[in-house]
Amino acid sequence: MNAEQIIGMIRQFLPFVAGIATILGWNKDGKFDTLVSTLLTAIGPIMLAASAIWSYFSKTDGALVSTAAAVPGVSHITLANTPAGEALAPNTVTPANVTMPAGAKP
Repeated sequence: MNAEQIIGMIRQFLPFVAGIATILGWNKDGKFDTLVSTLLTAIGPIMLAASAIWSYFSKTDGALVSTAAAVPGVSHITLANTPAGEALAPNTVTPANVTMPAGAKP
């Protein structure tokens, strides 16, 4: 299992636990102090918002290229000589195994 899979499972597990806690009444007054009760009630919506924001930023073209370049079996990625490929042109944060084709504008 890779890091993305583990993080994804954690991202799904936390709202599940909060939902179960709510169904079982664990967040009712008297069972826990007010702070824990509030956290158990709020973790579902917080994780939903965090997951949406995380997905938005982690699925950009640059992030996807960087993620693909980091896969152990990937030795090299050549970006297409198109405006979209040029927009992803190698820079200081691009992995070393990502390049533009010969003769392309960086």
